[in-house]
Amino acid sequence: MSSAISRGFDHCVAIYPETIAPEDFRVAWVRDFLTRVEGPRVLDLGCGKGRFLPYLGEGGRRAFGCDFSEAFLAAARVRGGGRLLRSDGQALGIRSGAFDALLGVEVIEHMPDLAAGLREAVRVLKPGGRLLLVDKNALAVADKLRNRLYERFSPALRSMARVTPDWGPFRERWMLPWKVTAALKGLCREVSVRYAGPRWLSTFVAWEALK
Repeated sequence: MSSAISRGFDHCVAIYPETIAPEDFRVAWVRDFLTRVEGPRVLDLGCGKGRFLPYLGEGGRRAFGCDFSEAFLAAARVRGGGRLLRSDGQALGIRSGAFDALLGVEVIEHMPDLAAGLREAVRVLKPGGRLLLVDKNALAVADKLRNRLYERFSPALRSMARVTPDWGPFRERWMLPWKVTAALKGLCREVSVRYAGPRWLSTFVAWEALK
């Protein structure tokens, strides 16, 4: 399944953005998260084209990015900003405790096995390391339905969405916040959740965890 998903991403690489504006709320969340990180080594899990790597490298940190799509990594290499490696988020092939922090923005929505992906993310963190995951909120029903309608009539959105199983082959998933929270609590000492507005209206949700 992972190889099929990787090929799906390679096929639609041109659709995805290469940068993210400093004023984007997700950048604000990342910068706020980094104020609590102790240590310089930060991994961007599912880094895509590397749009968060420049922010992870602020303040002298060492930014690393991994993705299993060679097409996305090729785009990230052009932009620079961190050391890159190709790996599957469910089997990273990185030594345990290698990183002080890990970021995953809109990545767990593409994992066929969420539990395996979360275990692997926590495994590569050192004790006391921090994790930040940002993904789509399944409680925002209106946004989810609107996205499905856009997807139905937009070839570009159809290509973006059909990358992991959900209702059909290769479709991304919107995450139930308590499901991810419960899984993280089984792996980490502390877990907190934040939304970009009222939880029923916020398209995005973030989980921060301390190993």
